[in-house]
Amino acid sequence: MIKKTILALGILCVSPLLLKSQSLSDTINIKEVEVTANILLKKEEAGVTKTTVDTIAMMESQHLSLSELISTHTPIFIKHYGRGSLATASFRGTAPSHTQVQWNGISLNSPMLGMVDFSLIPVWFFDDAQLYHGGGSLHLSSGALGGTIALKGKPMNWNQSFSATALAGLASFHTYDYFTALGFGSKKWQSKTKAFYSSSENDFEYTNKLIRDLDSQTGEETHPTEKNDAPYENYGLLQEFYWRPATDQIIALRGWGQQTIRTIPLLLTDESDRTNQYSSGGFYTTEKFVTKKKNEQINKALRLSAQWKKYGELSQWCLQTGLNHENNDYIAQHTVSGDTTETTLNANSLSSSWYNSLNWKLKLGKTTVLHSGLDYQHHNVHSNDTVSKTGYDKIQSLLSAHAKIAGQITDAATWSLLLREECIDGNWQPFLPYLGLEWQPLKNSNLVIKASAAKNAHYPTLNDLYYLPGGNPDLKIEESITVDGGPAFSWKKNKLHFNCSITGFYSDVKNWIIWLPTYKGYWEPINIEKVVSKGFESNLLAQLKYPEGSITLNLSYAMTHALNYGNPINWADDSYGKQLPYIPVHSGTTGTTICYKNWELNHTFTGYSTRYTTSSNEKETKRDWIYPHLINDISLLYRLKLNTHLVEFRFKVYNLLDENYRNVLQRPMPGRNYCLIVKYNFHK
Repeated sequence: MIKKTILALGILCVSPLLLKSQSLSDTINIKEVEVTANILLKKEEAGVTKTTVDTIAMMESQHLSLSELISTHTPIFIKHYGRGSLATASFRGTAPSHTQVQWNGISLNSPMLGMVDFSLIPVWFFDDAQLYHGGGSLHLSSGALGGTIALKGKPMNWNQSFSATALAGLASFHTYDYFTALGFGSKKWQSKTKAFYSSSENDFEYTNKLIRDLDSQTGEETHPTEKNDAPYENYGLLQEFYWRPATDQIIALRGWGQQTIRTIPLLLTDESDRTNQYSSGGFYTTEKFVTKKKNEQINKALRLSAQWKKYGELSQWCLQTGLNHENNDYIAQHTVSGDTTETTLNANSLSSSWYNSLNWKLKLGKTTVLHSGLDYQHHNVHSNDTVSKTGYDKIQSLLSAHAKIAGQITDAATWSLLLREECIDGNWQPFLPYLGLEWQPLKNSNLVIKASAAKNAHYPTLNDLYYLPGGNPDLKIEESITVDGGPAFSWKKNKLHFNCSITGFYSDVKNWIIWLPTYKGYWEPINIEKVVSKGFESNLLAQLKYPEGSITLNLSYAMTHALNYGNPINWADDSYGKQLPYIPVHSGTTGTTICYKNWELNHTFTGYSTRYTTSSNEKETKRDWIYPHLINDISLLYRLKLNTHLVEFRFKVYNLLDENYRNVLQRPMPGRNYCLIVKYNFHK
């Protein structure tokens, strides 16, 4: 049914082309897009370190997932388990559950795992991505010890009566992408519909260096070339309605449905389809037999949101309620030479989360603003494995209240104070304060000094507490003290614009939760006494405009030391003072865009330093560390402007230098590959 709906929407989007094709001309007036960073003092965000993904990056990544957008355009480390597979984030060296993701105020984090699979979030469904670093994330919610990523649509254009967009992509590995968007309405109401369908055989080839053959005659060692063989299919629909019952009120209704079916690739060390020996009638023979394996995961999600906003001269109200319902099925089977099929794992997890919030803003004079709000969350989780006969059913509720007051100390200095208190399942949690300051030391310059200090807390996830086997109901709450600050500077003269910022941070986390193997034969979560994450983040944007185009350079770099200062587990524990596994010390991206008339050339570079796979940071074998990740992508865009129609042709080359790289052990990533994208847009 969903596929048919997507197809129907695609036809609707193309129909205006046929109706309007007789009014084409050679030119079109397009609104100018300027990439800038506003560093003027904002008392309500005093001390907050926030990064907004620029317009160019958003437009270039519309056909991709959030994991690819974040990894190629921010210094946040994305841990990929292979193309089309699980992708998690490490924000300032923290764990995946320490990064919150919000969609129009609704949390997308799983109450079971506490994290978000970034590969399942299509960039097509949102227009703006803002990153709140460290303590600044407390303005949105608690629990984000690393930071929060806020996703939302662009401001509604109430003067637009109709718009249609269609995008189609053809890429390597038999990958096909189709995206449509349809908008219409009046000055009183607006409707926006977006849909997408993506599929891929995901059958890229790689050299498996973990399996080797040795020629007994020559002694030559060879490695087999194998196919990834991990197809996936992903499709979804987003519907939004906006209504203005009065000039000072807006009501928004949003619905997001999505389903993903994907095969999880086998580990590189799996040799089930190779020659094996077995015993038959007392004699050992060698035969070639094939083991057919099914390793499939199905993700279903339904997200609903209703929001009411009222604007006044001195106050503003916002009331919102939303539902995030997710169903995940994972099944693992194998069949040898067409015989009996054996199911080794059949796990199902079902979670329903209900989010409610009421926020109020009041201006107190010319220099002071008061914010306050109440939040209530209710989570209902069912987890079950029919093979092992294990699982759990739990309900969790959270009540949170916060108040913030912000104002000016002088014309050149602002401050903000936030206080948050929470109650989980009837138990009051640690008091969470935030204090931020901003200072403009030179009156006639755009130099701003920011500083903030905050306390945050992250409650153990439901899997941490109750998963069978291994859950630990005695886990303590993770608590962090975070301080950060630094200068930000902006300069603009004629056609040249320059903006840069440097932010140093230090975070002390007590009772850090980590899963470790045990002598019982399974993994179990424990609390590490202390983890320290420290380092700095830097951003630079330079843009030169000339009569027929522009040159834009966007750089970001982060140095992160995430160090384990927990008590040694035993005499052989050599992890004290060492970098946490899979966290790179150095990470960065560069983006260069050259525009000339209707042409646009873009180059993106992403780099991560060496990552260790063990807590002791050993490098004795190739499995103890992952070599640096250095990836180049390049794309060429041409815009064809025809009256109120715009057609774009983009050709992109990923992994331009054909690097052989991994993000996780035994999870191969593709070499050089290609993508052709055609996008059509019409509006009036």
